Amino acid sequence: MATAATVYRDYETDGVPSSGFHKVKKSDVRQLLLGYESIINAFLSNGGLIFASKASLDASLAHAANTMAWVIGDATVANNGIYRKIGASGVGSWTRVADLPFSFIIASDVGAGTANAIQATTSIPVSGSALVWVNIFEANTASPVTVSFNGGTALTIKTNSGGNVAVGGLTAGMIVMGIVSGSTFRLVSDQASSAIIAQAEAAQTAAAASAAAAAASAAEAEGVGAAVAVWPSGTLRTMKARATDTYCILDAPGAADPAGVNDSTSAFEAMVAAGVKCEIIAGTYALTRKLVIPDGVVLEGQGRGYEYGHRTKLLFAGTGTKEHAIAGATSTSVANPDAGTAYLADSGTRGDTYRTLDLTASFSAAVILGKASGLKGLGIYPNFNGVTGYAGTTGGLSDDWDVGVWARNADWWQIEDCNVSGHWRKSGLLVTAHNIGDGKVPSNEIGHAIRSHFQGFRGITIRSPETVVGNNWGFAGTDFINCLVRGLWHQSRHLATSSFLTTPFASPSGALEISGDTMRGIQFLNSTFIGRDDINMIFGKCSEIQFDGCYEESKEINVGGVALPNSTGSRMVATTDSVDVTFQGNSSYGVDFSPNQTRDSSLTGQRYSAASGVFSPSTSTDDDYMVRRFGSYVGHRFRKSTDRYIFEDETGGSQVIVDAAGRVQANLLFAGTVTIADDAAASIPTPKNGGLCIITCCGSTENGNFPDPLRSGAVFYDTGTAAFSATKQFGGANFIAVNTDVTGITGTDGNVTVGVISGNLRIENRAGSQQVFRYAFLG
Repeated sequence: MATAATVYRDYETDGVPSSGFHKVKKSDVRQLLLGYESIINAFLSNGGLIFASKASLDASLAHAANTMAWVIGDATVANNGIYRKIGASGVGSWTRVADLPFSFIIASDVGAGTANAIQATTSIPVSGSALVWVNIFEANTASPVTVSFNGGTALTIKTNSGGNVAVGGLTAGMIVMGIVSGSTFRLVSDQASSAIIAQAEAAQTAAAASAAAAAASAAEAEGVGAAVAVWPSGTLRTMKARATDTYCILDAPGAADPAGVNDSTSAFEAMVAAGVKCEIIAGTYALTRKLVIPDGVVLEGQGRGYEYGHRTKLLFAGTGTKEHAIAGATSTSVANPDAGTAYLADSGTRGDTYRTLDLTASFSAAVILGKASGLKGLGIYPNFNGVTGYAGTTGGLSDDWDVGVWARNADWWQIEDCNVSGHWRKSGLLVTAHNIGDGKVPSNEIGHAIRSHFQGFRGITIRSPETVVGNNWGFAGTDFINCLVRGLWHQSRHLATSSFLTTPFASPSGALEISGDTMRGIQFLNSTFIGRDDINMIFGKCSEIQFDGCYEESKEINVGGVALPNSTGSRMVATTDSVDVTFQGNSSYGVDFSPNQTRDSSLTGQRYSAASGVFSPSTSTDDDYMVRRFGSYVGHRFRKSTDRYIFEDETGGSQVIVDAAGRVQANLLFAGTVTIADDAAASIPTPKNGGLCIITCCGSTENGNFPDPLRSGAVFYDTGTAAFSATKQFGGANFIAVNTDVTGITGTDGNVTVGVISGNLRIENRAGSQQVFRYAFLG
């Protein structure tokens, strides 16, 4: 709601006399009074009493003692106020006890008095507890000046400082506000006149000039130019000091160049050393040395970008100093089952082996993150004619830098809306936990990347030493959300190992690498892993790696400068010491998960011809492969013939087992099939020490012939440690049961004989040819 101070302000711009007098708008007054009417209505709705005159109040005595009522609008101004009922209902009287609780009162000077003896009227009594607003009808010609409200005692008008109003101090049309104080009417401010305003503005200009001169002297003494920030307290701060609250790169010493012509490294080094949030305005900045981000410092660019089109680019030029290594982070090798095939025609032997990175050899890094430090809204690239080289089709490579961003023992690191792309020789992003000799416990947990793009020889690499002495502090809580991860993705569409490249890589590139002793607790959510090279992901020694809602894809490649038909394919690579690699809500195209899974149909006739791939973790689940979702059914698919699906009770005991051969075993039921050659015998484990088993002789194939009733039947058995027995309950003439073992030629030729040993029934086939037998145990 509008306030009286605003509606009835003195000047057009409040507090600025030179802006001219403010003319009151009727619409503003209506809005103000509407608010008061709302308050009055609220008062009435809650049982309050309001009367238009004291006479009407006095005539209304049917109210309890101490009832409150207001009189508003009585022609006799002094009658308006707050009253209290005296006496019981129907008798007594009303007594005025207080003025109406208005914080201000509007008075009107219509010229009834004189210029120096003002007569003003109000609708409610004037009191010392309310601010009085009054217009000036005509300018005063003498001093002092008095004002009388509602014909009351004349009050001497005093300025705020206590002086009499000067001649001409009150001008026609002026609005003044004041408070009744004894025999005076004290104004809220001193009177204004054109001369006084002019003098004040002249003084203000002079003061500003003096302040500027003083500021210039202070700034020059600090060597940072004349611009200063002046605080209301009078304290002077240089723009440099003010800028470092959030440090802008343009305020850093070293002449940072957003045009990318001059080296900006020293400016960036000075900025991050300040230990505050660092702001990088839009532009392209060339750096020639690594940039180490201290603990807790955030480097923030402007906006977001895709691939090489970022608004804020850091270009690392020249050859990075190879000064870092990770002891124990050795390379693991896995042979390529398709070594020497057509898609490797221009790779020599470089594509014959898949390898994790050897980080024991010295490498360079462009940006190194500390604990709780971060990057936001930045594009970080190795220089390649700026970034225009990445749009070419030649075999050229960017300037030689190994790692784009290195989160080194950097708990709580964060990367948001960043592109770390280009020909990073080892990895776009490297995340490690290892002993760096700083006396701190090696740890790199709760790292976080969101909406970012990582690309290089490896898009992302997460490593620790392959064998950790003592505890490994791991990566629990590290996650990547909505990220795009690529391998080298060379602009020529050739493999990283191709001779088409100016300097071919020694082994295939890939999007993701995770390897290290007892590494665990890393998650990827709604992220995409894509490339042209052989490796989509490679896992060494690691565990509890989870992918939720992710997508993996491969693209076709060029060989010898031309497109190679049917060359789609990339591989999941995992050694047997990688554990619990889980894909949930995952999907893929052109990616080989074999032998852990049956090779996907999307790879048929494509890059790989070998019978099996190299994804062999000790445990892994992929619901896109294992939990089938079709229009007519939802089912579970086993990865290999030795898999079993087990239902357990609350203690972990197996209650129902289904194996890949279709056999179902439960506490009271066990069924399956077994194929037995002629004159041979096979064992069938019994689910209990004793029970009933029904055996059906099906012929040469399970569904190929009508079952043979002469050689089918049921036996009651005991396979416990006491006396063994197998007793025929029913069956054909050529179905026999004995209480001993059978060897294949024990029974009569032409018969099927069921024997028994500890824990097993034995079925002997002498039917004259190979037979398939179905069996079902009833507990």
